[in-house]
Amino acid sequence: LGPHGGAGGVVVVAVPCVGDARYLRRQMAALDVAAGTGDGTDLPEVLEPVDRRNGRGALRPGYFSFGEPHRALLKTWQELGDEHGLFVDLLYGAPAWNIMFGHWRNALRDGENRRPPSPIDGKTVMYLHTGGLEGLSSQLTRYKHKGYLESDKVQK
Repeated sequence: LGPHGGAGGVVVVAVPCVGDARYLRRQMAALDVAAGTGDGTDLPEVLEPVDRRNGRGALRPGYFSFGEPHRALLKTWQELGDEHGLFVDLLYGAPAWNIMFGHWRNALRDGENRRPPSPIDGKTVMYLHTGGLEGLSSQLTRYKHKGYLESDKVQK
């Protein structure tokens, strides 16, 4: 399905967790062609991160370095588990949800602070989790070593 949906008005979106939106589009186009399913042009919409502010109020791009512990990702991971009962990994799940949360927060803004509408505004979202939980323990250990997480929160 491309970005404009198919049966039932379903819209497929993808979230870049490794690299940026351009890199994700190139990967999906190459896979589409290599699999023989298309010509690399009927691709999902890509959710680009909504820029966020650093501690000094300056804008920073919303991308994270892949695999590098980041407080915002840990916060997203904890919120998903504690408030929503959703258990995801820190490498793909937390960055994907962090970007989606940014889009939903943006939809609540007014005036010039609001970015253009997102393809997930006002939509029911079905998140397809494709694995990765087996590495969670080692990721949590990395967060502990960075000082982002207390020792009693990491499985042994």
